[in-house]
Amino acid sequence: MADKYDQGKVKMPTIQSLAMTCQGCCLEHSIYFDDIHELLSAFSNLQAIHVGNFYLKTDNHISNLLQAVVAACPKLAVLNISSQRGFVPEYYVMPVIQGLKNLEVLALPYDDVKVYSSSLVNAITENLPKIRSVLGRFMNSGLSKIPF
Repeated sequence: MADKYDQGKVKMPTIQSLAMTCQGCCLEHSIYFDDIHELLSAFSNLQAIHVGNFYLKTDNHISNLLQAVVAACPKLAVLNISSQRGFVPEYYVMPVIQGLKNLEVLALPYDDVKVYSSSLVNAITENLPKIRSVLGRFMNSGLSKIPF
């Protein structure tokens, strides 16, 4: 039996932006790192990713998704996960900040109660030299360093 990854890998190098969304099916299955990495690897020149509503069963799914983005899309300039339902914990966002050195725009989910800390803001200013815009709800400390 052939491995599912041996079934003719599709390559689309001319695609520069991608929108990913789910219409509720991810309530029924798991989102695995290998699957997302395989999908994203088909688009070797991705510059922008918009992650629409994913009805993720567990926090582990958003972690797998973000880890795959970092691993497969080193040239990424725009990452928009603002449509995610609920707050995405800082420990899932930190590998994005540390791994995507070309990131210019980062849009995080907005939450009425939870805010991103000043340590995340500091990590952004220290690790993302090309950053031009960060969207989300942050502590006031250090925000002046980031161009909004």
